Amino acid sequence: MIRAFTVVFALSILSCASGADVTLRASDSVYPISFSQSIVDEQGAVYQPEDEEIVGHFKRSWRHWDWIYGYVSLSRHVDLGKLVDAEIEKQKGDAVVHLSVRGSFWKTWYLTSLFIIIPESVGIAVEGDVVRRQRDAP
Repeated sequence: MIRAFTVVFALSILSCASGADVTLRASDSVYPISFSQSIVDEQGAVYQPEDEEIVGHFKRSWRHWDWIYGYVSLSRHVDLGKLVDAEIEKQKGDAVVHLSVRGSFWKTWYLTSLFIIIPESVGIAVEGDVVRRQRDAP
């Protein structure tokens, strides 16, 4: 009985270090990306796009899987810059505003974290508005 309690207690302590880990970067993005409603234009001034300049909305989601407390990655990392750039090019835009990034865990993470053989995951959802700036005619 004591041995079983010790094993369960040890696994519970180890499970505190569990969970999938993912890093999102957009350092190589060609286009401006903003978490707010504004972007910085070519002259360095803050520009707030009008409603009619929003040419589309995108939303992408996926799960990132890790195993053995995050030491083994079972899914490839996603470059957020490439994902956003592809959406901008697809919709023939100039930038993204209102970018939102959310992460979520499964509701049963506390059970799967007790057993090292079960992979763990984190859900990632990215969405934003693609804008095309209407430049003033000369």
